[in-house]
Amino acid sequence: MHRASCAITEATLTSLAVADPARAGHGAVVSRVLIVDDDDDVRMVTQDAMERRGFEVVAVSSGAEALAFLARDVPSIMLLDLHMDDMNGWEVLGAIRDDPRFANVEIVVVTGSEATVDPRVKVLRKPVKIDALMALLGTPAPRTMAS
Repeated sequence: MHRASCAITEATLTSLAVADPARAGHGAVVSRVLIVDDDDDVRMVTQDAMERRGFEVVAVSSGAEALAFLARDVPSIMLLDLHMDDMNGWEVLGAIRDDPRFANVEIVVVTGSEATVDPRVKVLRKPVKIDALMALLGTPAPRTMAS
């Protein structure tokens, strides 16, 4: 499913620009983020914003692609859209739930619905606001010229 407009504004992205990942508050350790979303605009804009914050990002457009990635690598953070055409986010979560490799992965479910989600899983409602995502992840606010 592709939407005509992107829910993340360019102004928000501009406020996230970080030239040096060490300034993003991550020091020498860079968190790897897996973005799973079938909306091309949301996926690309979120990837750009996360990379500007100093994260290493892998972005995929389906649940099947996510599981293929997860078979060979474990991200620090996974942003998971619940409603995708091939395999929904619930199915992805079910496939990895009992695997101890993913016990420490911070999962953020990204959804436009009001669905009830396991309280152990963080939820970000669409439209996505990058500042809200960073707050949910506990990432410091971006530095501005005034700070």
